[in-house]
Amino acid sequence: MQELIGNQFQKMAIVGLDCLVSGSQELDSFERIIYEGKQNFAPINYDLNPSWKVPLPQIENLSPPQKLMLKVADNTLKSANLSEETPRHQILILLR
Repeated sequence: MQELIGNQFQKMAIVGLDCLVSGSQELDSFERIIYEGKQNFAPINYDLNPSWKVPLPQIENLSPPQKLMLKVADNTLKSANLSEETPRHQILILLR
């Protein structure tokens, strides 16, 4: 059984993180909120200036929550410091 598991799964490394929660637009400010013991219940800021490589008409058709998901995914990729040569099939972004 151990031999099967060893051959079936590849190792994975978490190299980038980001989050967007009420009162925090990125991971660093969320961390500060936790350490300061604050509870920030505030509306989420939907004002975005996207710099993504997605055609503008496609971005304009997205709902505000979809745009926020793209923002978190983009920040996650930036925090991972991946090069342009990184094979796309080796990248996974989980949004929850």
